This record gives sequence, structure tokens and C-alpha cells, in this order.
Amino acid sequence: MGILTEDRKRVVTEQRLGFVATVCPDGTPNLSPKGTTAVWDDDHIVFADIRSRDGLQSEA
Repeated sequence: MGILTEDRKRVVTEQRLGFVATVCPDGTPNLSPKGTTAVWDDDHIVFADIRSRDGLQSEA
């Protein structure tokens, strides 16, 4: 049995938007909305890591 129960899989499958949070080694946090989240198998959730080149330039 994997870490993802049927109820957890249902929540991921039914949600249109989720958030992924990470922390860099220097302690800088990052929180990104993900509209591409899906259940891969009983132990993994996957999402596309898409960047906008124009968006990055406008922030510089």
C-alpha cells in the first residue's frame, strides 16, 4: 500500500488548482500555484514545472 490513499487521490484528482511549496538551501521559500497536478501512482503526485520567459524578464 502506498502513501496516497484513495481519499487523497480523489482530492488531488478533483481539485483544479493546487500549491507546491519548497525551500532553497539558503532558507528562501517558494510557493507556486499548479494547475497541472495529477496522481502518478500510489506514492507520487506529479505536476508540470512551467516558467514564463516573458514573466521572468518583467520581474528583472
